[in-house]
Order: sequence, then structure tokens, then C-alpha cells
Amino acid sequence: APAGVPVGGGAPETTPGRVGYFPVVLFVAAVGDGKLRELSEADGGVEVAGTEIQQLKLKERWKMLMEKVPKEQVFCIDMPGEGRIELKLRVFISNSDDSRAIEQYLKLFPDQKPAPFVVLCDCLAVAAVFDTSHMDPTTDSSVADRLRKQSKSRGVKFIREYLNTDFSTNGITKPLLRGHEGAYVLQDRITEAAKRQFTTIDHQFVVSAIVFRAADRTLAGGGGVAASE
Repeated sequence: APAGVPVGGGAPETTPGRVGYFPVVLFVAAVGDGKLRELSEADGGVEVAGTEIQQLKLKERWKMLMEKVPKEQVFCIDMPGEGRIELKLRVFISNSDDSRAIEQYLKLFPDQKPAPFVVLCDCLAVAAVFDTSHMDPTTDSSVADRLRKQSKSRGVKFIREYLNTDFSTNGITKPLLRGHEGAYVLQDRITEAAKRQFTTIDHQFVVSAIVFRAADRTLAGGGGVAASE
């Protein structure tokens, strides 16, 4: 979506010479142990609209979402009794084609266990804060794209930190992460944990989010400054 449009992909608000916020709402899922099922096996007799070619493209998208995971969305966590396990996240702008594709699969196969996708949070609000005298995502699409990428990284950081907390407190287990109890069993607790880190922001469309300082290339001679809390 173009910069400046009030959608899940970021709706920056800026005033010259002050702090600006660039919020995005993220859809975060983990790749589970489930195998993709054939559309003919859809639960409840749900019919899949579209031609045979469209259905084939949909199945190819699901396969890609499971297998082609960016390296920055893959990390390991140490779990008591389980050792070190690898977790593959899929992080997208909420309501994007990819997030809708995952939601469509889970609607077609709501009771599949283990599930191939495990929704961790479908509305993770993250906001980059930046100096409007150095950055303007409303007029520079490359800046907007960079802020979206940084926001996805901050979303991954939140999930990683949450999962690495005391497991006796958050109740997370390997079977839950792998979809053995269904696709949505973790969503409520992770969404609530995210809300506890939300900060109120001065923005028309998103009122609170996990806030971080955007990396500003102009202050580092083009090299960038590491984004931080």
C-alpha cells in the first residue's frame, strides 16, 4: 500500500520538526507440524471458490508460506525438557494477501491437529518513532518500506523474548507451538502479553502499540543506527 494510506501496512503522521509515528499491525504465525491437506478434504463441506487454476495457485501459496521462511524469522529457543527447538515464524502486515491465505486455510480446516500454521497474534501493533526532520515516509516509499521491515523485526523480537521467558509462567510447550492443540490455542495469551507492552501514541488510526526508535540512516552516514526501544 502507498505510504500515507491508513491501512494495516502503516499510516504515518508527521508534523515538520517533531516526532512522528509509523504504526503497522502485524499478523504473526508459526509453522506447525501439520501437513497441508487437499482442498477436497475441507471440513464441514466448505466449498472453495475459483477455477481449478486459482485453487492450484492457492495451494502453491500455502506450500510457499510453510517452506520459504526468511532467515530473520527463524530462531531457536531452549525449552525445559525439550532442549533447543527451532521456530519458524511467518510475519505479515495484517490483512495482506499472505495473512489472508493462512486464515483461509485455517477456516477450511479448523479442526486439523497438528495444524500447519499456528496463529500467535493476528493484531500485533508495532510503531516506529522517528524524527520528521530526517525521515518522511509519507513522501518517500523507500522510507516507508524500510520502516515496515524494521517493524516486522521488532515484532519477531517481541515473540522471541516472550517465548524465552519463564516457561512455568507463560505455559508454552513444544506441542502447543507445533500446532498439536490446534491453530489458535496460543493467540489469546500472546495477544494479552503484547498489550501489556503497548504505549499510547499520538496517531489517528492506531492509538497504542509496541514502540521502538527507528533506525535513521541519515544520522549514520548511510550506514544506519540500530533500532532500539
